[in-house]
Amino acid sequence: MDVTNKLLACLALIFIAGCNSSPHSNSSSNSTPGKQLDSLIKSHGLTGTPVSSSAIPSINDPIAQLGKRLFFSKSLSGNEDTACVSCHHPQLGGGDNLSLPIGVDAVVAELLGPGPRGGLGRLHRTGAADFDGGPTVPRNAPTTFNIAFWNTFMFHDGRIEKNADNSIRTPDVAHGTGDPNAGQNLVQAQARFPLTSKEEMKGFAHEDKDNQQIREFLSQRLGGYGAGHTDDPLADDADWLNKFRVAFAQADADAEALITEQNISFAIGEYQRSQLFTATPWQKYVDGDTSALTASAKNGALLFMNAPKDGGVGCASCHSGDFFTDEGFHNIGMPQMGRGKGDGAGEEDFGRFRETKLEVDKFAFR
Repeated sequence: MDVTNKLLACLALIFIAGCNSSPHSNSSSNSTPGKQLDSLIKSHGLTGTPVSSSAIPSINDPIAQLGKRLFFSKSLSGNEDTACVSCHHPQLGGGDNLSLPIGVDAVVAELLGPGPRGGLGRLHRTGAADFDGGPTVPRNAPTTFNIAFWNTFMFHDGRIEKNADNSIRTPDVAHGTGDPNAGQNLVQAQARFPLTSKEEMKGFAHEDKDNQQIREFLSQRLGGYGAGHTDDPLADDADWLNKFRVAFAQADADAEALITEQNISFAIGEYQRSQLFTATPWQKYVDGDTSALTASAKNGALLFMNAPKDGGVGCASCHSGDFFTDEGFHNIGMPQMGRGKGDGAGEEDFGRFRETKLEVDKFAFR
């Protein structure tokens, strides 16, 4: 079974499983499906929880609360017209409910998701520097939910990754080397880069600034918003210095020392890491609640986890572990949508190959 057929088989699981039994009936773990599933859970070493809850910040933590305000503020975009939440809204599944994000220069900057009659909500403004009739950003916006569970890679092409020595590589350094400014974890490292993308948040008016220069420019601009200043597009967020002092428990620190690009990215990262979606029937079942799954769901899990030779469809060969991913890169034969990254002829997007330069990685994505 090739990768494309395997993907189609996995997508069909819900229909296959639904035909096997009533969706409202339950099966105890003493039944045949229950016994088989319990055995598979044990053999796969599943716990139902990808990481310990003690490693995840609470949304009530002061730094996570500051990160939320930063995440929702347009102050961190070059033209002050885009926020992180413009493409990653909690009420839109941690994304934007669009195939491709609009990014900067939207017609209606406050509009999220599809617009009336199913059209693009944040249409790219005609006459903008890069307008070509379509969305600005070349790739789909991945969800921020459960971002804390990724152990090795960030982004579709893995351009942020954990090296063998536990250092973090970012686009600011050569492949295979560690970035001393990456931060404390993969999520903080990820939070530093939407600000540097001219399509996502940087805009086209700051192309004279490299990645670090735009970060420092934005942090200094943010530090200039204080009591009595009305420059910030979100007036109730104007006094950033006091918010940073509270979050980092440094009552006497000045803006230059406290409102840094490292503290900004750390706070945003902690907010993103607090966004968990794990209280599921599957987790309850693995924890011992045998009534948490219906009989059809158990049969579906058997199909999902068993190899084809054992009567399943082998989804777990790629969607493995408690986080249901091998964190690998795969070419599943899906046609490109949108302008891509401009590799090869025209606007092809070579995916993981862009980072590794290995032919096997061409057109492979996480």
